[in-house]
Amino acid sequence: MDHDLAEARLEFINESTEMLEQVSLSLAKIERQIDAHQLGEVLNQIYRDVHTIKGSAQLFGFASIGIIAHAMEASLDPLRKKFSTMTRPLADLIFEGIDLISQQLAEVQRFGKEADMEIKINDFIPRLLFQTVLSFGGTPYVLKEELPEVVAYISEEAMEKEATMEAQKDLPKPSAEVEVELKKDLQGASDQADTIRVGVGLLDNLMNLIGELVLIRNQVVQVASDENHPVFKQISQQINSLTSQLQNEVMKTRMQPIGNILTKFSRMVRDLSQSLGKSAELVLSGTDTELDKALIEAIKGPLTHIVRNALDHGLEAPSEREKLNKDPTGKVYISSFYEDGQMVIEIKDDGRGLDAKALSQKALAHNLTSEEELTHLSEKDIFQFIFHPGFSTKEEVSNVSGRGVGMDVVKTQVERIGGHVDLSSKLGQGTTIRLKIPLTLAIVPSLIIACQNQSFALPQVRVVELLRLDPDEINLAKIEHLQGRPMIRLRGKLLPLAHLKDILQIGIGKEDPKSQNIVVLKDESQHFGVIVDRIIDSAEVVIKPLASILGKLPMYTGAAVLGNGSIALALDTAYLIASESDAQGAQKTLLQKKEDFIPKKEYLLIDLGNEHQYGILLDHVHRLEEIPATTIRVSGASEVVDYRGTFLPLVDLSAMVTGNVLKNEEKTPVVVIKGHGRLIGYKVAQILDVLRSQNDVLKSLKQGPLIQGTIVEGEEIFPILNLDSLVKKSIDTINWPEKSQQVLNLEQVQKQRKKHPSQFKILCAEDSQFFRQQLCQMLKRHGFATESAEDGKKALALMEKAKEPFSLLITDIEMPEMDGVELTKAVRNSKQFAQLPIIAVTTRFRKADIEKGLQSGMNRYLEKLNEDQIIRNIKDLLGLEKSVA
Repeated sequence: MDHDLAEARLEFINESTEMLEQVSLSLAKIERQIDAHQLGEVLNQIYRDVHTIKGSAQLFGFASIGIIAHAMEASLDPLRKKFSTMTRPLADLIFEGIDLISQQLAEVQRFGKEADMEIKINDFIPRLLFQTVLSFGGTPYVLKEELPEVVAYISEEAMEKEATMEAQKDLPKPSAEVEVELKKDLQGASDQADTIRVGVGLLDNLMNLIGELVLIRNQVVQVASDENHPVFKQISQQINSLTSQLQNEVMKTRMQPIGNILTKFSRMVRDLSQSLGKSAELVLSGTDTELDKALIEAIKGPLTHIVRNALDHGLEAPSEREKLNKDPTGKVYISSFYEDGQMVIEIKDDGRGLDAKALSQKALAHNLTSEEELTHLSEKDIFQFIFHPGFSTKEEVSNVSGRGVGMDVVKTQVERIGGHVDLSSKLGQGTTIRLKIPLTLAIVPSLIIACQNQSFALPQVRVVELLRLDPDEINLAKIEHLQGRPMIRLRGKLLPLAHLKDILQIGIGKEDPKSQNIVVLKDESQHFGVIVDRIIDSAEVVIKPLASILGKLPMYTGAAVLGNGSIALALDTAYLIASESDAQGAQKTLLQKKEDFIPKKEYLLIDLGNEHQYGILLDHVHRLEEIPATTIRVSGASEVVDYRGTFLPLVDLSAMVTGNVLKNEEKTPVVVIKGHGRLIGYKVAQILDVLRSQNDVLKSLKQGPLIQGTIVEGEEIFPILNLDSLVKKSIDTINWPEKSQQVLNLEQVQKQRKKHPSQFKILCAEDSQFFRQQLCQMLKRHGFATESAEDGKKALALMEKAKEPFSLLITDIEMPEMDGVELTKAVRNSKQFAQLPIIAVTTRFRKADIEKGLQSGMNRYLEKLNEDQIIRNIKDLLGLEKSVA
């Protein structure tokens, strides 16, 4: 596939996906019966989005997406023209259309083409059209002009079948909270600034580079503090300042509004509550609060579990809620806000709440506690059983819950990213779950401490204060012992203490009697003091993952390189506090079986297109790449790619091992192996995961010269590739190119442009960001200067403010504020711009539309993104045809 076309198709998929999400959210607003003014705006936006998806799909030749969107467009047209009102059955069918288009977009992204959906489409469209007809009490002829190719699907049998269907239902009234959020959403939509798409991989690389720069900055500052050189100190201060500013700006590029995922739960709440026979409403607040994109992705799963639990476990059925004098429609509230340098996401429902007595009985049945222990547990402690693996409050198993998988996963995933989960509940009133998560995982402000001549890093967000008690000061007398545990009276309250060396089991001997350095840490419900040897400094550090041999040590979350080049292990404060609250349990954790610390071998798992997952010893893997098909060239009988200043030969690993040649894809996963002094790229179907195993490779299950044996993990068997044999065989078959060979045959990026087009400036009015971008890029390829506006009103304003007049105007038809026809009339009625050539570029190509456009004063009425036709007409109108042809 041509590279430009591939990029355009990806842009189409991304923009269409965003539009579908917005349409889903807007439909949910309509179902809540917003006021008439808001309803008109929302319906017009839905219609424009669906219209854009239809036109884009037709442009790329995605017929089924175009047909589905066309049918949805036809069903929405009577609504926006106020001929009909939205009904629940009609809304359900529009949601169904959104799902069908989403499925096809996923197919296009994965395979480059649509799936066969003829049966689904033939079932969907008649039902959609019939519900549209019912919504305004008309007959099918109203739709004939809008959708001639699908009206024939409506049969007498289908009409009779739909006429047994459920009658129109009244939609629930919106709450005050929902109205406030709707107004915010509408205001936010109008305030959006122009943006550009940047790949997440690029941002990740940029963030990694910034992390390395921070390390160097720390070293420079450290050296400058030790040197008595005023110029060097000044330079180091400037580097420090600029690095901090650069770091902050790069961090902002990774930050996204939490609303990007929260708004998607509206659809889930709607569909799941209906399937459960419940009525529920999602109320969001703080959707503009920003969080690192990596963390947003990490909390999707936990949030999904929590919301599903709230609907299934928490909210009562409408009849039950009425008996309890509650609103039949239950509420699920999700709010997000900043607190103590972290983000808090609070999920609350007004359902039945948790029953501590019932949970206690469940815990006893699962042998999680004893009758004696229960007598000492608070209600909050009992609620913590919810997070135990396999624990469920649901008696029966359904497709929603009851399998005992859920809250333990939530806790594990949130804590994995350095967060914390807290739960509170009141019987009969509802449950609240609070997630506290860091704003980013990249660069962590830390307190550097020392213990037994080793450096450690504590996240500053957990540090409350620092104390230093000298022996000759009266403060030392405040240290007391309660049941053998050290305590200190701090501002009238007892603060439990523990020695870091005891928790980590490092060093011997007593603490330094000359002084006591105490770091006060905080958890959600308590404070705790850690006694350390020295408090060194505060620093922003980049936390790197630990080697696999240290992965079993729960007290460390990673390691950081300090300014002086030494290493500081990053401490897990949750572990430290847990150790203090249960010292004996912490001792048991540290005395794990010796074999747990036996180094595990790591294998990269790959898919070669058959039923097996093959393993490659990770030590031999140089890099993992994804190679675009457009960059692959041929040297003799071998495929090569320009790679880091040299040629990297590519070998089909599936063909070598299984005999099956891999299919050509737009991007090919490649495992780069270094062996015998050479780099070789092995093409695979998929790169799956990393397997860590202490098990030996079983030679008895060897499957040929390229398979050295197998590893058995549980019930799964993984063939392990013999890399030495693979590399030797590959070297013998590869036609190794020399750098002087012209194997890439790179085509010219742009054709030689004529001089004349650059003298003309074209204004493009188009509300779709995708089409606006594609149109401007197309014009620039042909040498024209361009400016763009997202609707007719803004285009007219640009024309009035321009220092030099535009040479030509290109406009879409369907646009907000002022459409293409209205814009053309305004231009023709203006003395200043009346003679400006105007071209309509659109997907609306009915005869009536063309006549309406030309009558308004348009010079040409053309098909959207038909490049040859558009450029030919532009040259003709500007008098360039002869000189540039």
